Amino acid sequence: MTAPNKADLRHSMNECLKALDEAQRRAGAQAACELLKGVLGEPAGQTLLGYLPLPSELDVTACLTWWLKGGGRLCAPVVDWSAGTMVAGVLTSLDDGCLRTGKHGVREPSSGQVMPLNEVSMILVPGLAFDEAGKRLGRGGGFYDRLLANRHEHVGCIGVCFNEQRAQAVPVDAHDQCVDVLVTPAGIVECR
Repeated sequence: MTAPNKADLRHSMNECLKALDEAQRRAGAQAACELLKGVLGEPAGQTLLGYLPLPSELDVTACLTWWLKGGGRLCAPVVDWSAGTMVAGVLTSLDDGCLRTGKHGVREPSSGQVMPLNEVSMILVPGLAFDEAGKRLGRGGGFYDRLLANRHEHVGCIGVCFNEQRAQAVPVDAHDQCVDVLVTPAGIVECR
């Protein structure tokens, strides 16, 4: 099956996300977070690079809270828009005082501390679309692709999305990075 082009798939997924109501979003986030806990395993001694969701993304805040309470170290992306890069900013709390809102409404840790990628155990990755092979369509900036290209091979990469964001086939370019596992409210897909 031929994959649609990226622009068309981004448009259709954005429309799909707009159609989800608040009850669907809450139920989806709750179901996905419960599954995600099982995929992540015991937090103690592990470092998770999570994400602070945009309004349209599946909200993993409950899972991040569970991670911190379980003794895991937590990071979230900090974006340097001019350099086109992203690093793992240390996040000791999800309280508003530990966060700042940057460009495009992206929330980030305000600690100023950066966790080296080789100390990260797992990475949660949002996206607009994923397929069963682990191919991912992002928002078009390439930030996650550049970050994931520099991760150590021991670092697991977990895609997170609503059921409606699963696609038959996602178009990819040579630089696009795939996820190892996909977690949706409906279940877990081992991609590789």
